[in-house]
Amino acid sequence: MSELALPKDPAAVLFDIDGTLVDSNYVHVVAWMYAFQSVGCHVEAWRIHEAIGMDSGELLDRLLGDRSDALGDQVKQEHGRRYAELSSLLQPFDGARELLRAVADRGVKVVLATSAPPEELERLRGLLGVEDAIETVTNAEDVDTAKPAPDIVQVALQRAEVDANEAIFVGDTVWDVQAASKAGVACIAVTSGGVHEAELRKAGAARLYPTVRGLLDAFQDGQPARSISGLERMCRGQLGAPRQHPRRHCRVERVLGLRPGRFRCPEHVIDQLGDLPQVVLAEPAGRQRRGYRAGRPRCTRRRWDPAGSRFGS
Repeated sequence: MSELALPKDPAAVLFDIDGTLVDSNYVHVVAWMYAFQSVGCHVEAWRIHEAIGMDSGELLDRLLGDRSDALGDQVKQEHGRRYAELSSLLQPFDGARELLRAVADRGVKVVLATSAPPEELERLRGLLGVEDAIETVTNAEDVDTAKPAPDIVQVALQRAEVDANEAIFVGDTVWDVQAASKAGVACIAVTSGGVHEAELRKAGAARLYPTVRGLLDAFQDGQPARSISGLERMCRGQLGAPRQHPRRHCRVERVLGLRPGRFRCPEHVIDQLGDLPQVVLAEPAGRQRRGYRAGRPRCTRRRWDPAGSRFGS
């Protein structure tokens, strides 16, 4: 699925909670394992984790198959009971509270766009403890079908009174990304929920961060709202003609939001990389450099260090 461009000046940021702000995904996995076991069904943990974040009805259909109608209600009830018993294991991710406050302090609306049941939501909000930073909230009672359907995102937009192109969604699962994309909202994803970045990127995430703390640091530096779509298009071969201008290009082996690989990048965009995490570059040698041979410029491998000098060895 193609990604949506991040708005430069968002009016609202919509946050998923489970696995995004609170470390709860694996608590859910264990609770579901107990619940399936209670009705005599063994479901592998990896299959449960793969379905975490989607509508509970769809999760049960996916994991129980044709037994879902007969056993679904009992399993769902047992999951709720087991999850409550395990709730002492729940903790906010490092930087989660600070991130919500930082967004609110910028005058951007903070929306908790979750489909968690009201009783679970109350527990999660208590853990976060930043009620003064929250503009509005959604829960499971607001929609008939949760993610990956876009309904919960659309309700969140309505309550925040913003358009889709004025908002950013922050989530941790492919279901978050798909729901946001269907609602026309660009999605930033964190991998702290246990979903591989390749899957999140494939679903259409516009930007990826390994942790909430990393997202907070980037937000404070002004990075998430900064558009690098031109750089990304160029690195994917949609801009420029590397073979026609070999001396005007350098190799980018890793750029935030792109899969590692061999990309060609014009020198004039190097300055745009200053606030991104460490990027491995090959600096092109021009005619003024020693060792230049006509028709085949020599490249020197260097490491881009945004915190230090322009290029470091």
